[in-house]
Amino acid sequence: MADKIFGTSADENIAGTELDDFINAGGGQDTVAGGDGNDTLKGGSGDGTGLSANDILDGGNGDDSLVGGDGDDQLIGGDGNDDLLGGTGDDVITAGSGNDDASGGNGDDSIVGGSGDDTLSGGNNNDTLVGGDGDDMLISGGDDGLTEERLFGDDGNDTLDASDNDTGANLDGGANDDLLIGGGCHDTIDGGAGTDVIRISGEINDAGTTDFSGDGTLAAANVDGDDQLSNFESIEFDNVTLDMTVTTEQVFTASETIDVDDAEGAEFANADLNDNILGYNTDGDQVYLAGGENEDGVVAADFAWTITHINGTAVDDGDNDTYTLSTGSTVVVDESTIIVGTPDDHLVYTPDESLGNDVAGGADESITVTVTDADGNTRDITVNLTVSQDDNVLFADEGGSVLQGGDDSNDILNGDDGNDRLKGEGCNDQLFGGNGDDTLVGGGNDDIGQGGNDDDVIWAGADDAGADSLSGDSGDDTIGGGAGNDVIVGDGTDAFGTVDQTDQASGSDVIFGGAGDDTLIGSTWDDAGVAGTVEAGETGNDSSDGADQIWAGAGADDVYGGGAGDVIGGGTGDDDIDGQGGDDTIYGGANGEETIDGGDGDDLIFGGANNDIINGDDGDDVIFGGSGDDDVSGGNNADEIYGGTGDDALDGDAGVDTIRGGDGDDTMDGGTGDDILLGQDGEDSLIGGDGNDDIDGGACDDVISGGLDDDTIEGGDGCDDLSGDDGDDVISGGAGCDDVDGGVGDDVLDGGADNDTFIMAADDDDDTMTGGDGADTFAYGGTSGDFDATDDTGNDVITDFNTDEDTFLVDEDLVSGTINDWAEETTQGGVAGVLVTFEGGGTVFLQGITLGDFSTAVTVEADI
Repeated sequence: MADKIFGTSADENIAGTELDDFINAGGGQDTVAGGDGNDTLKGGSGDGTGLSANDILDGGNGDDSLVGGDGDDQLIGGDGNDDLLGGTGDDVITAGSGNDDASGGNGDDSIVGGSGDDTLSGGNNNDTLVGGDGDDMLISGGDDGLTEERLFGDDGNDTLDASDNDTGANLDGGANDDLLIGGGCHDTIDGGAGTDVIRISGEINDAGTTDFSGDGTLAAANVDGDDQLSNFESIEFDNVTLDMTVTTEQVFTASETIDVDDAEGAEFANADLNDNILGYNTDGDQVYLAGGENEDGVVAADFAWTITHINGTAVDDGDNDTYTLSTGSTVVVDESTIIVGTPDDHLVYTPDESLGNDVAGGADESITVTVTDADGNTRDITVNLTVSQDDNVLFADEGGSVLQGGDDSNDILNGDDGNDRLKGEGCNDQLFGGNGDDTLVGGGNDDIGQGGNDDDVIWAGADDAGADSLSGDSGDDTIGGGAGNDVIVGDGTDAFGTVDQTDQASGSDVIFGGAGDDTLIGSTWDDAGVAGTVEAGETGNDSSDGADQIWAGAGADDVYGGGAGDVIGGGTGDDDIDGQGGDDTIYGGANGEETIDGGDGDDLIFGGANNDIINGDDGDDVIFGGSGDDDVSGGNNADEIYGGTGDDALDGDAGVDTIRGGDGDDTMDGGTGDDILLGQDGEDSLIGGDGNDDIDGGACDDVISGGLDDDTIEGGDGCDDLSGDDGDDVISGGAGCDDVDGGVGDDVLDGGADNDTFIMAADDDDDTMTGGDGADTFAYGGTSGDFDATDDTGNDVITDFNTDEDTFLVDEDLVSGTINDWAEETTQGGVAGVLVTFEGGGTVFLQGITLGDFSTAVTVEADI
């Protein structure tokens, strides 16, 4: 039967059971953990003051339903097939394992799918969706028109759908075979690795500008906006599907200056050089100029620009003109004047062999191409041809450009002003976004990416195993590493590349969040042999750090949150996470064994599915161990610890702590401070430590020790071993056959139901004992037999001794002579009974019995 729990308008921490729970947290900023079972968790609304409440909902195991409600909520699906709805506000949703359905609702949401085949929907406003493992469906909804939505497929055969988006989306398929669907405005679509299909609306002949480069890059301007597409194998219009798996010579996009590294293999298309567009044929043997009809029947737009001069020499009509450069290399212009609109025209530069091979230090040359429109307006475009260690440098113009390096060259791409898209492809590339909202994709090998100012998207590249160095600099950036050991800096105080850089490291990935509210996704590979490090706040002379979102991905990562309140997800490897300063929210991840330190601040920590080591450190922390055998320490201040499933070791350390063991056989230590320990299910061991502690063993057979000071102990169900230790304790055995020892101090002891045993040591304390139901044993002298009778000066009371079923057991060293010598009938406080006096002067008063009845229930033995 499901449990129903309703919260109040206060800020509460609510934990469910192993059953199918229904929990409505109500108002306030609540933290809700469903635990096992198929749970329904609702975050509720605000506190009645007009402010929204920021709730944290953790479904735990089972197929759960989570609804955040108002406020900036955090939803964690955990294991199972979960339904998650963020509701109003800027929500962070982590679906976890299983086939999940997650929707952000209104607000600027961040949704991470995790493993399984997930369906992620951003809802209204500007969202970031990350599919994770599995074959995922990512859906971009409406937005407020202020910025682009971002969809990242990650691993799996994913579908990214922005068809309902009216103001622009950024789609990245990631690995495997993806379908990417554009929307109604300015989209940037990257298929990533695999055999990908991009679908855009309208017929191809309706496109005002269509640019298909030979390496699978498309720029399309049509009724739905200007799109930039790359890394795809086919594109679907309403009336035709084009195969983009072509093979051509190297083709370069338009810019004021084009630098070419591998000049011997370079081919320049006229439309590229004068900012117009070209087509292609599906046989992969020719790149066509824009305009006219090629052999596939595809008609591109007609443009008026014409190449009229090369290096100041006019291009002659109808002739094959050869131009010899100073190095002896040639330029060939084929058949006719190169007029845009003639599909057979292209410009080929063939350098002399000595340009590429005979100069060890490198060589360079340039040509100037002059283009003229119908009105006689001219424009000169300089093409720099350089052979120098296979390097390539491209500069974008101010309006925003697409720059793409070569597969076999070490490229340097500079975005300058404007919203640029830079892609390095193969080899060791350097990408600098400059001003504007840029997109940087490194490609393979060891890349350097620096976003510059404004809000950038930076990715190492799909299946990139290189050691990349990525820096977001200023702005709210999204940064993702690859399959290698990366250094990722959200706020780059030291530039990479040509400027001094001292923070690079070999081995593991490092992510620094720095200033700005960044979203960092560490890496997406799955290689047990590769480790990673993720860090959000640089050491040194940083004045402040931003409130970052950090997702480590797969691999064994080290994560550092920085000085502000961060959201950190550990990913699928064995991660080492340090929240550092600020009020952090940390998720351990679904598959790894995490080591987590909350650092300073009031942190919220979720351990994940396996055996985690968690330390809250300073601040008032809330810690959920999750599944697995966890080792949890609260650290300083007042902490709340939930062990979850598994056999956990939970330590409150300093401060006033509340510790819940959950399922499993847990070991709990309150540490210093007035703590609350709740064993819950399992055979638990609970130690109160210093302070006035409240301890409840819960179900099963528990061992409880109060420690120092005045404790309250409840054994709960099961046969418990209960010890008050020092202090004036109150102990209740509850159901089950319990062993009860008050220890030092004036204790109040109640055995509860069933057959209990009371251990009454020889001391000077005044204890009060109630056996409760069952045949109880009151053993005076303990079990070691190592007591001095003269030590006993206390005066104890037994309130309900039943001579028909209870037993009074006394060590022979504590009495002498017959029973009449050390027991007598008397009255205390108006209550008749039997008073037992021992060698040291201590007494036990048994209320409500006679000496005759007592004589039948007493046993004197040695070494009790």
